[in-house]
Amino acid sequence: MERIEALEAHNDAIIVRPRNLHRLRGIERDQERLAALYVQGYRDAELVVPRAKKFIMHQMQ
Repeated sequence: MERIEALEAHNDAIIVRPRNLHRLRGIERDQERLAALYVQGYRDAELVVPRAKKFIMHQMQ
């Protein structure tokens, strides 16, 4: 993970991951918790889109 974070710090990669998974069990059956995680992941991804676009444009130059 350190290598990946170093790549991101040098603008050689972009990391897309959920902010918070520590409350999720290996096999989760609680539909409300799963739905909340889905919504959180969707919102997290929306926050990454502008940064991802900038990253891609920079890589194309």
